[in-house]
Parts: sequence; C-alpha cells; structure tokens
Amino acid sequence: MKRLLYISLMLVVFTSCHMNDYDNYSGPNASIYGVIIDDVTNESFQTEQPDGARVVFMEKAYENPEPIKTWVQAEGNYRNDALWNGTYDVYLDEIAGIPSPAQTVEVNGEKELNFTVTPFLSIDTLSINNYGKTISIEYHISKNVNDEEITERAVFLNSIDRVSQKFNEVTVKKSTNAEGDFKDKILAPDFGTYYIRLGALTKNANGNYNYSKVIKVEVTDNGLEDPDGEVVNPGIEEGRIFESFDEESSLDAWETKYNFTTEFLEPGKVKITMGSIDGYGIFAKNNVKYNVDLFPIFAIKVYNTPPDDNWQIKMYDGQVDVVLNANEAMGKKDLPDGSKAYYWDITAVSNWTGEKVSNIQIAVVGSGQPLTFGWIRSFKDENAVGEEDFYKEGRVYELFDEESKLDSWETKYNFTTEFLEAGKVKITMGSIDGYGIFAKNNVKYNLDLFPIFAIKVYNTPPDDNWQIKMYDGQVDVVLNASEATGKKELPDGSKVYCWDMTAKSDWSGEKVSNIQIAVVGSSQPLTFGWLKTFEDENSIR
Repeated sequence: MKRLLYISLMLVVFTSCHMNDYDNYSGPNASIYGVIIDDVTNESFQTEQPDGARVVFMEKAYENPEPIKTWVQAEGNYRNDALWNGTYDVYLDEIAGIPSPAQTVEVNGEKELNFTVTPFLSIDTLSINNYGKTISIEYHISKNVNDEEITERAVFLNSIDRVSQKFNEVTVKKSTNAEGDFKDKILAPDFGTYYIRLGALTKNANGNYNYSKVIKVEVTDNGLEDPDGEVVNPGIEEGRIFESFDEESSLDAWETKYNFTTEFLEPGKVKITMGSIDGYGIFAKNNVKYNVDLFPIFAIKVYNTPPDDNWQIKMYDGQVDVVLNANEAMGKKDLPDGSKAYYWDITAVSNWTGEKVSNIQIAVVGSGQPLTFGWIRSFKDENAVGEEDFYKEGRVYELFDEESKLDSWETKYNFTTEFLEAGKVKITMGSIDGYGIFAKNNVKYNLDLFPIFAIKVYNTPPDDNWQIKMYDGQVDVVLNASEATGKKELPDGSKVYCWDMTAKSDWSGEKVSNIQIAVVGSSQPLTFGWLKTFEDENSIR
C-alpha cells in the first residue's frame, strides 16, 4: 500500500534524502474539498476545529483501507490536498447531527463534494446588547432530532474570532433540558472587540456542541446600566478562589521560591518556613481566576504566623502588583477551630474590577518563624468570611474526611452509620420493613449558581430503594435514585448520581433546607463519599 507508506514517510523524507527505496513513489495528486450544509437553515454547518466534525476518506483500491480523516473547519468547509487519484467512499463522522449518507466518488485531480447534515439542535440569536462590560444575549434553542436529549446551553466569549468551548476567555454554562427562549449574560474582561458564540449540548456520544454563528461585539463604556441587575459568570468555578489543601497533592499546583520550605501537616494545614531571616520566601500559584465585583473580600485562614510586619499576600495581573500586608488587614476574625482569618477588601487597595486572572503569592519577609495556614478564598462581604457550610465552595459540601464530620448529622428510624475511611461512609437499614434517614438541618446553597445536586456513591441498594429528600419548611423535594438525570463514573470506581433541582422544584436563589438520605425497604448498605451542588453536569468530578 504505497499511499500509506508515503503518508508515514512524508516527514522523514525531508531529512532522509538518501532513502532511495521510497524516492520513486509519486506524491499525492488529488484533492477533495467542499462544504457541510445545515439542511434546516440551508447555510453552512457551524462546528469547531478541532474536535467538531470529520470527513473520512476510504480508498476503494484496497480491501482494508486505512481511513484518512480531515477536520471540518468551524464554518463548515473542509479540504484535503493529500489524496491520490482514485475511487473513494467519503462520509461524515463525529458530527453533532444526522449526516447525509456516504458518497462514492471518482477523483482525478480536484473534486468538489458537499454534504448535508440535520443538526441535533439549532440556535438562533434574537438580540444582543451590552451595558458596559455586561453583554446580554437572547436566543432560541430548538430540537431537530426528537430522540436527542438537551443537557446544557452555553455562551462562549473570546478576544479573537476563533471561539468555542475549547477556545474562549470566558464561559457561562447552564443546565438545560428543554428547547425554548433563553436570556443569558456574560461579562467581558475589558472594553474592546470580542466574539461570542452560543452553544448547546445533547447527550450525543461524541459530546459535541451545536453552535450559532460567531457574533462580533464592540464592548464600550456606553453609560448604560443593566436593567436586570448584576451579572454572574458561573463559568469561573464557584465564582472565586478556592484552595482548601485537603490533601498533599493540592500543593502540586503551587511553587516554592527563595529558600522556602513547605510541609503538609494534615488536611487543611500547610506550614511554610523561611530557611533564613536574611531574605524572603514565596509560595505562589499562577493563573488564578476570580471575580472582584462578586467576591471583593480576599481572606486567608491561618493557625500561626510570623509577626504581622513579616508576611503578606501579593497578586500580579501582568501589569500591577497588589500587596495585602498582614499589618494592614481590613479585619481579623477568630474561627471556631482556634484559627484566624485575615481579610482585605481588594477594591479598596486596587482599581481591579470584574473577572481577574493573576498569580497569588504568600510571602514571608525576614523571619524564620513558620506560617501555618488552611485556605485562601474570596468572599462576597466581610460577614461571609469563614462561614463554612454555605461559602465553602459556594454549595453543599460534605467530604466526611474524618469521623467527627458525622456529628452534625442525625440518624433516624433503625438506621446505622459507619465511618469506613476518609471519604467513605456506610449507612445501613436494620430491617427491610421500614425506612431509615441520615439527615442534616439548615443546609445553605444557591440554586441559581449551582442547580445540579449530586451524591458520590460506592455501592447502593437498588435504585428504587433509596432517595434524597429536601424540606425547606414548606415543600418536600424528592430526588429518587431511579429518576436521576445523570450518572457519571469516576476514576476511583465510584459513581455520581445527579439531579437538576430547577427541574424538580420551583426553588431558586439561596435556599435553606434539611437534607435527608433515605433508604426504603432494603437492608443493603449505601456507601457514599460526598454531597455537592454543581453549576452543570460537566462540572462534576
């Protein structure tokens, strides 16, 4: 199969000109090009490159030809100039829609070959407006293939016209299970020219989005105010910095500089120490994202520190250093475990606004005394600093990394609880003639930001025999395992069941409820690891 030999040796030939065994084979002498037509709009099919769709060529001169694949470009056109004259079967693959059938073509030189596709979803832009850096988009999503289940809608923004779920500076994603009209907002990093693309996702096997056309937006300080109020970009996870250092591997993303040592003491405790008092040391992380408008209060939880004159936090966004000196903290708050939170108002010490990307440095200067700390976070206001249940990750968050975490939960109705190891709790019914409940009261979470409720399980009773219930004082919301909107396998062999709370209830905004894990009519244990809420199903990990 001299064509295959040619493909594999194309790069080698440039540096191995004496390999005469292959020099006699002629190079590619044929091309196929064309466009993929959206048969709903009769315009070019919108995708992304790479990982959007492929055109596959199968040369019929061979009994078992090797497929030759070419990415479709974002605007739906394609071209392959590395073919040989001959007969090919050509078809579309990995596309977010139902393609027209394969075509058999004779190629002698250059050949145009077009395809059609029925996209799973169509996305029509209805209006787009900007109020300063806030961009508001109204659009419609419609299904073209009834069997495809919608799971997500998204807005992608980039400073170049290559914009998609793989290429963007800002993303807003929301769980969506129905077609209809939608209104979403996204916050531009600055004034200037930006490009927006709308996307929507179904449960297709390749996980490919359907897209709108690229929309060019001039973001100017036009003096307009958003009539609907504040914009939230949940694309930045939890809307803020979150470093909990729950395990030693959490330190891997950080860098230690200048005669500085780092020691992981236990979950939630990291000790950093200068090697001498004649200089300074830095514990640093790059490319941290957070939103100053939503969470202006920056805080660090510490167990012990050098004198306040000898340590600080620094952030650099590529242009400006913002220095948070310990002795100039806006406030200090004693936390229940004996630690203390130092906090600063970023808006008071800088001119930063909106979404920021910067490094973060914890710096000790001229002191050999260790600094032991637990987390670094930003909060919406001074009162929120240190409120674990609600503000830790902005959602329900139960890791059960130690047995004492069970103390805040209540076991009811002939039900036993066993702490197996960090991250594993087993709950078991005493008989199969009733039900048991593992419950916690006064749990806070925000459905507008994190509508997907999830539980990580290792083993369970049959799905008909367990559920999660929430009661806010007026209404019971029941999440039956058998009606989970999604299940995801995790690398450690566990599974996540998840539900869309906005689809199961009329709840919105910040909620306070109890949470009950209930087993009904089964003595088979349920072993689980955590309960969390997420922005969307793709965020679950």
